[in-house]
Amino acid sequence: METLDIRGVFLTRLCIRVWVIDELVSIQVYAPKLQYFHYTGPVLDSLFFPAIAPEQIHLRLELEKPIDSSFFLKLREVLNFQTNFKIKVTYRSPEKVLPVDIDVNDVRRRVPIPATTVQQIYFLFPGESFWESAPLFDTFFSICHPKYVKARQLRKCTMPGNTKYFWKKIVTGMIERKTIKKYWPDLEDIEIKHPVAGKWKTLTSSWICFAEQDRVKFRLTWCSP
Repeated sequence: METLDIRGVFLTRLCIRVWVIDELVSIQVYAPKLQYFHYTGPVLDSLFFPAIAPEQIHLRLELEKPIDSSFFLKLREVLNFQTNFKIKVTYRSPEKVLPVDIDVNDVRRRVPIPATTVQQIYFLFPGESFWESAPLFDTFFSICHPKYVKARQLRKCTMPGNTKYFWKKIVTGMIERKTIKKYWPDLEDIEIKHPVAGKWKTLTSSWICFAEQDRVKFRLTWCSP
């Protein structure tokens, strides 16, 4: 396991890029004036701020290997800070579907209280594989309840017809999550942002064939904890 111990009494912003993907990474930052922390790399084993947590924490998680339940359990521990989180999840592997070995129900039993500190999750995936990795997304929303969800197709996958497929798959998947409670039991409602007008609209089946877009944004309402 790689360990980073960073200290800076006057440090206000900190960005870390970790290239090692074969080992877990543990980060400890002593910076009492830190306001913004940005991390890019594989999932963290631990993140600790001995003085005080910054007001904003941005995590860009790069998925390269098969994902199992331990990925989400470690991420849930990182989300314990009472601060504003934004998470970006990227998957650039040439494999069409991200390999996952996840027991969603087991994760829900082990994480009875999802984090409510996540303002937004942003998924960046190859278009053809996005919703085929549905267990991945179901588990993400079992450990945290983000207010906004963004998704975008990788540019190299935006060939003719692919953007229409991408839009249809993700909108259909989100409608299923809205109507079938077994997926996201705490979910109350989902709104979709109009890709042209920019206004929030109730998500219904009429949106499935609405547009051919390589990106989409949703606003989620969750039951009170």
